[in-house]
Formats: sequence, C-alpha cells, structure tokens
Amino acid sequence: MKKSKPSKPTSKITPPHLVASNSTGIVPSTPGSDQASPGRASTSVVAVNNLSRDSEARKMLTPSIGRSLEEVFSPEWDTIGFEITEPVPIEHLHESRIAILSICKPAPDEMIIAGLAKLRALTSSRARDDRSTDIQIEAYIEELKAWPADAVVQALNDAPSRSKWFPTWYELEEQLKYLTTDRRLIVAAIDRRIARLEKTTSVQGLIKGALK
Repeated sequence: MKKSKPSKPTSKITPPHLVASNSTGIVPSTPGSDQASPGRASTSVVAVNNLSRDSEARKMLTPSIGRSLEEVFSPEWDTIGFEITEPVPIEHLHESRIAILSICKPAPDEMIIAGLAKLRALTSSRARDDRSTDIQIEAYIEELKAWPADAVVQALNDAPSRSKWFPTWYELEEQLKYLTTDRRLIVAAIDRRIARLEKTTSVQGLIKGALK
C-alpha cells in the first residue's frame, strides 16, 4: 500500500544515484516574460503560488510515462525515487521533462526579499550583528533562486508557524526538498531513462558505422 505524503516533512535522504546536478534535482528555468515584472512583483504571484504545485507533476506526464511510473519507498514509507518500468519513446520523456520544468521557475529577487523580510519580522533571531545579518540574507537569496517559486513562497510563509526562530538554511532546505519531492525525483527518473536511451542509440550507431 502506498503511503501519501505526511502533512509535515519527514527526514528524507535521496540516494546519490537519484541526485541531479544541483541541490534541487531540477535545472531551474531562466526567469522569462511570464514572470512578474519588478514593479508588480509580489501580490499576484504570491497569491497564485502560495501552495506547492508538486502534486501537479504527475498530471503533466504523457500517458505512456504516467502508466509506467512506479514510486520507490524507504522502509519508513517516504518517497525516495521513481522508476519508469516500461519502454517509452524518448520524445515523450523530453516532453514530460519540459512540462514539469514549466512549474519549476524560480522566484524573482523581489519576491524572495519580501518573503524573507516578512519571515524575519515574524520570528526571533539569535544574536547577530547587522553585517552578519546582511550576509545571511544575501546567502539565502542566492540559494532560494535555485528552487521553484511556489515552494519558496510556501516554505517562507510556513516557517513562522514551525518555529519561533528564524530558520537555519538546513531547515529551509529540508522543507524545500519536501515541497518539491515529486518534481525532483520524477525529473531524475526521466533523466536516467534519457541517458540510457541516448547511450544505447550512440552504441548502436557506432556498431552500424563499423559494419558499413
């Protein structure tokens, strides 16, 4: 029996072979014209993205991938990966990857700054001088740019209810991983299948060339 995600993050460790090239497991898209302009950043985008869109990931897969996608669980029933168990066309893999990445666009700087300012106002900070605080905020802004906007907004909005203290980066990152579980792990499964198909195609091409 599959276990649905708990309401709060559990401690999940993603096996090394499921981790992509960056911390999110998702290659973030470059902010484009569909994102809020600096002058009208916060309200509309925050309202739209106030809850994680992770549950949408599976709905964006082509039927061929959706049918063959199997969830991998830890002994504690945490989701630790996905496997594509049947042959699927490589074009379906690329199509599904692009579709999932379309809900992984990063938040604009002004949205992140507004979220961090609100979080700092609602939590207590351990003793820091102004310079250290500035460095911390700058570091958080840079790290948060690597994550989908909806997950960033929800993680920042939820943090004051989770602790009275301004969160460490470790705490925020654990929440971000949880809010992007399906997206990260499905994209990792797609990437593994694409890599295998491209390797097979390359080897077959070399064999055919040698036989000519």
